[in-house]
Amino acid sequence: MNLLLDKWLPVVRQDGLEDTIAFYEITDDFKNPVVDIKAPRPDFTSAIYQLLIGVLQVMIEPKDNEEWEELWKAPPNVKEIYEKLLPYESCFIINNPEGPAFMQDYDWKAMQSAKEVQVSNLLINAPGENAYKENRDHFIKRGFMKTLQPYWAAIALYTLQSFSPSGGQGIRVGLRGGGPLTVIALPQEYDIRSSLWKKLWLNVLSRESFRTLINGDHTKSELSDIFPWMAETRTSKNDELTTPMDVNPKQMYFGMPRRVRLQFEVSTCPCDLTSTTSPYSVRNYRSVNKGVNYGGPWRHALSSYVKDSKNPENPPNPKKGSPEGISYRYWPDISISSEPYIIPANIKDLENEEKEKALVSESLEAVMWVCGYDMDNAKTRNWYDKTIPTFILPPAQQIRILDYSIQMISGAELMSRVLKKAIKNSWYKEKATVRGNLGVFGNEFWEATEDFFYGCLRELVIDFDAYPAIFEKWQKVLIHTAEEIFERVVLSAPLDGSNMKRVIGARKVLQNGIWKLKKSYKNLIV
Repeated sequence: MNLLLDKWLPVVRQDGLEDTIAFYEITDDFKNPVVDIKAPRPDFTSAIYQLLIGVLQVMIEPKDNEEWEELWKAPPNVKEIYEKLLPYESCFIINNPEGPAFMQDYDWKAMQSAKEVQVSNLLINAPGENAYKENRDHFIKRGFMKTLQPYWAAIALYTLQSFSPSGGQGIRVGLRGGGPLTVIALPQEYDIRSSLWKKLWLNVLSRESFRTLINGDHTKSELSDIFPWMAETRTSKNDELTTPMDVNPKQMYFGMPRRVRLQFEVSTCPCDLTSTTSPYSVRNYRSVNKGVNYGGPWRHALSSYVKDSKNPENPPNPKKGSPEGISYRYWPDISISSEPYIIPANIKDLENEEKEKALVSESLEAVMWVCGYDMDNAKTRNWYDKTIPTFILPPAQQIRILDYSIQMISGAELMSRVLKKAIKNSWYKEKATVRGNLGVFGNEFWEATEDFFYGCLRELVIDFDAYPAIFEKWQKVLIHTAEEIFERVVLSAPLDGSNMKRVIGARKVLQNGIWKLKKSYKNLIV
């Protein structure tokens, strides 16, 4: 079974028809083009996008931005893609019992005596071993996933390797740490009007861009320098690091921190994930620790990073998911280059002349699809998945939109903080121990103001000189939203004499926050 050349990938065509294709057929039938992937889980969808971007980056990498533009306008046909992929066929075999297998440890003999684990443990949100022992698998029950069809077992493994969270002593995290946020660029019309080819190709860098934006030893040319399962694993028994100078930096798309070997059975049992059948199934896998220990200045092309201001000699840290979700407070960190943030290389590359021309010919916007897990070590708290705009602007205008966006977000942070404090003061006595998470009201505030935030940015892009009127509208929205949430949450509860005093005090807290907001925006609203 071959992940690269077999027909297994479920997709949706422009007219809504669902189909199953091979990777090389993504440009098939331009009268009714493939527009999206229809995976059974959202994390699988993100992982397949990342895998396909990596495949195109390695196998169809344009030599310069002019060639990138040519393939944007006139994509290669199915035969041309097949011929580009064929030399890498051996790297994507799934069930090679005595040889290299996709995302699996090279030393198949040693793995025969390794610990056997249920296949459900490949899924990042599966209950861990301790949850089974302590009977804490309340929401996702044990035994919920006993059998996977081989292709989906391979994708589950790729997803685990890509987002790889902590997994116990000696279990290595992913190349970007556990639970990284992934940022994928999409054309503005990213729904039915845009082909899957354009969605993927927008994230592929030309050879010259890749070498400019991504550090590492680009001369490393062995297959195993990119696909680590094609040679003996660079184990880390003594915590040895694998840096982008030790391998080809394109290994970022195919990082393999976990040492795993899937166990294939001759069986036509339906897949518990997709209900599909095949001659083989996967119910278990074998695993050992001390796999590839990625460290040093890795810079994944689909992630944003933040520099360590206290220890600037340390490599930047990739941004991770958090309980706050993905709100517009992240927008400056991933959209426009500014200290201490490093935006994803695929977003930075939108500034090159050819990509800018390709996008501006259609609109002034592209879309950033931001997704990833919120992890607490090995515990999965949430999966986040959101699309947000980015703007194709000259450098001087980028600086202005960055400055305005930071001031807008600063006002939102002030009102969110004040709102949470006001609600707390209305419910609890001063210095009382608070149980529960008041952050839910802050998140509600961010969600309620998000569309208006991006609407204001679009107005600024059209006319930067209109900022006084735009900030006045933004200020009114922040105040109205905070007051509406406060009144609904606080004043809808039964009131007695004692907590009425707290409510009056809490409202003063909110009004003081509004006064501070107006003061901070005074010089912007004239």
